[in-house]
Amino acid sequence: MTEPIKEIAATRSVEAVYTGGTVRWSANGQKLFSTCTNVVRVIDLENNSASYTIGDSEDELRITCTAVDKNRNRLLVAYNNQVIREYTIPLDPSTTKPELARTWKTMHTAPILVLEFNEEGNLLATGSADHVVKVWNLVEQQCTHTLKGPSVVSAVVFGKNEKLVVGYLEGQLHLYNIMKGAPKKHVNTWNSHNSHITALLQVPDSRVVIALSRDQTMSIHETETQETLRVLPLYESIESGAIGHNGNLFTVGEEGVVKEWIIDTAKLIRKKRISSAQIDDISYDVVSNRFLAVSAEQNLIILDFESLKIARQIVGFHDEIYSCCLLDKNEGFMAVGSNTSEIRLYNTKTLDCQLIRGHTESVLSVVSPSWDTTLLASCSKDNSIIIWRLVTTSEDSATLVPLLAATGHANTVTALAISNSAKAPFLASVSSDCTIKLWGLGDLGKVKDVKIDAERDLVEQLPKLTCSSTMVAHGKDVNCIDISESDALIATGGMDKLVKLWQIDTHKMQLGIGGTLSGHRRGVGDVKFAKHSHKLASCSGDMTIRIWNIAEKSCLQTISGHSCAVFRVIFARNDTQLVSADSAGIIKIWTIKTADCESTIEGHTDKIWSLSKNRDESEFVTAGTDGRIVVWKDVTEEKQKIEDEKRREAIEQDQTLTNLLNRGNMATSSSAFDDEFPMEEGMPELLDDEDVPSTLPSLVEQNVDTAPKGADEFKLVKRKRKAGNAVDVVMEDVSQPDDSSTPSETTEGEPKSAKRSKGAKGEFRVVAVPKHRYTPLKDNWVNIFTPIVKNLGLQIRFNLKKRQVELRNPADREETTDLQKATDFVRAFILGFEVNDAIALIRLDHLFLETFEIADVKHSLKGDHVSRAIGRIAGKDGRTKLVIENTTKTRIVVANTKIHILGAYQNLKLARNAVCSLILGSNPSKVYGNLRNMASRGAERL
Repeated sequence: MTEPIKEIAATRSVEAVYTGGTVRWSANGQKLFSTCTNVVRVIDLENNSASYTIGDSEDELRITCTAVDKNRNRLLVAYNNQVIREYTIPLDPSTTKPELARTWKTMHTAPILVLEFNEEGNLLATGSADHVVKVWNLVEQQCTHTLKGPSVVSAVVFGKNEKLVVGYLEGQLHLYNIMKGAPKKHVNTWNSHNSHITALLQVPDSRVVIALSRDQTMSIHETETQETLRVLPLYESIESGAIGHNGNLFTVGEEGVVKEWIIDTAKLIRKKRISSAQIDDISYDVVSNRFLAVSAEQNLIILDFESLKIARQIVGFHDEIYSCCLLDKNEGFMAVGSNTSEIRLYNTKTLDCQLIRGHTESVLSVVSPSWDTTLLASCSKDNSIIIWRLVTTSEDSATLVPLLAATGHANTVTALAISNSAKAPFLASVSSDCTIKLWGLGDLGKVKDVKIDAERDLVEQLPKLTCSSTMVAHGKDVNCIDISESDALIATGGMDKLVKLWQIDTHKMQLGIGGTLSGHRRGVGDVKFAKHSHKLASCSGDMTIRIWNIAEKSCLQTISGHSCAVFRVIFARNDTQLVSADSAGIIKIWTIKTADCESTIEGHTDKIWSLSKNRDESEFVTAGTDGRIVVWKDVTEEKQKIEDEKRREAIEQDQTLTNLLNRGNMATSSSAFDDEFPMEEGMPELLDDEDVPSTLPSLVEQNVDTAPKGADEFKLVKRKRKAGNAVDVVMEDVSQPDDSSTPSETTEGEPKSAKRSKGAKGEFRVVAVPKHRYTPLKDNWVNIFTPIVKNLGLQIRFNLKKRQVELRNPADREETTDLQKATDFVRAFILGFEVNDAIALIRLDHLFLETFEIADVKHSLKGDHVSRAIGRIAGKDGRTKLVIENTTKTRIVVANTKIHILGAYQNLKLARNAVCSLILGSNPSKVYGNLRNMASRGAERL
């Protein structure tokens, strides 16, 4: 592809699907319901593209636990405000979306930790951190029992004959009788454990309940006779358990091993390690005959019941991704290195994932040579390097087989590079020990398979590579490395702000000093050689990209434009363009010849550590601290086609209009361009004149004396009332007035406005409403629409579908002054001003609204420094902001990092200067003094 890149767009991504909490099977065993912070991800195990989300990702509430009612196909979700929401689960999500069926407040005083249904699905038990279990009858929609316990509830299970067993954090087990009319609710207490009860299991077709605990034991209890049948040791801190269809007990815990036990004797039948980390939960689905295990690293593992083999692995959440690399001829697989010891191997089509164990610390870099895309080299914080071979087991699945290991670095191995030619293949590595090492790969084809013991360290079992050359590369940590297309030079960059060149003797496999490139003012983040020219690109923490001439060892070009440290850079389009990524998650595309930025994309929400491209440069892959892997596609050609099509349609419409006008067919031409926003019929009856507030808002009182002479008075536009009863004004539908009601003539003695803007009749304005302002808008709707409809004679409604307030002039009015005033009034309220303050924009002509960001004043503020700046503006109990408002006769709203100020022009300037001084770090007492002097000077003038 030779056409320059103008724009890229995300085509697919790997997002978080599980961030901790509960995971449930669906009734048919084909879907999983996983908790992901404030939403539930529905993972379709048969068709990954059919997965969907339940809930609102913008919701500020956090999910604490979930439960699936398999009898009614409903999902219950508990939030941290003790509210439960019930959602319907669609049978076909492509045609039907999940809907919120009902919501109820549980009256718990602490977060709900446990949700469990009984076998019939008509009773629900909720266990909370407030030591209380509540039993709910879902048919009658009422709470039937409130059961107070000794400590935090950790597990609940319904027994036979309307019994309920509750396990607590301190190890107690309580048996309750929840039968209607039972004389005594609390029947018995079992003190068989001295630690956290992690699971309670009802043995099928019996009255026996099994309790599992972190004290490495399990206890078996009879709920009818209230006996403790036996307490058996399991020799492991148990986190969860499940009973299979064969009646045996399966447990998981801190060892990462699934174990099968005979319940009566606690005899261990079989065990299998499935994770290097602790396993937090295991559940069994009878329909699909599979287990679901959830590891402490938020990975979901599907196991076959018969063999306990891993059928599928789903990475719930990438905490931080350091490197990505495409593998195979068709680039059908992608290796991912992150802050876990496993390498994640993704299928790029289905996004199925496998966890490859080998390293013992975080994997920092994964690379593959162009001459053999089935080879992979990885390095880690455990100071080791492993060479892998991609082995395809089927059309859609593959695995990585370890071949060789390399040890020798004394500290973290930070980056790798493999030669571009297979004639004399070699591997180069750099480390935090400030060295560069060269490893020959000539004997790679002679390596034999090695039997691997999963219980032992992998690096110790593999044949070792021999280091042929070692040199001290930099004075500080070395961050990056790259090899030239001819394999003659190696470039490295370090925290000592230098880029260094190294010559390679491929016959002797020795390194030599090639030169030093200096000029960066901060540590170097990445270096890349150009394929078709003698150029080298480097990026740095000084927010610049430099293009170097390798032959002359001089800087050809310095590209600036990033607002923070640049971490990654690559060449594109025959070395005519650059793609760079920075620590704020911004991706930029540059044309080298002109140093112009062609496009800026907000790709991630945090640092981008990995930026790579496929062979034909049609796609780019980015990953970073936010745990997302995003695949970007060059959409320059598609965008150009869309723009050309729009331009063609516009020309055709203009030509059609011109033809109709030339024929004199005005009716047809006007109907062809009719109003796109028809107002709804049936305007509710207006309020009486006496309902208009008699006193003016405080901001109007403060500014009325400073109003310029000749300013318009607040006019009441009389309207004829429609006969009949008044209709309640509701937020959902405020439509246009009757056609018969027209504004009355202005009285002769009334002063006229000096300047009145004119526009098209029936002109239309829109104010978007963010989600957090829906409730305030609904509560103040009457106070908002009354002055707009009654006093300004305009039409207003709230469009529920588009979530916006729409205002329009009557069909017979051309002046837009009142329309602009009303729009400013509504916009001020949406920004956060009180109605009584915002209405001053209608009443007075000399008031203005100004908005600026804290970063506009001091762009270097980040993180906690921004919070402290906001705190200085507000002051203790809001006193500083109140002093500024009263002194300058303005109103101030602090919304996140944005500052909104409402007031007269001169007052705006004074308030803005005071706020800016506080942001820049001025002492509030100094700002008070300046305001006091200003107030006294103003009083003297008066």
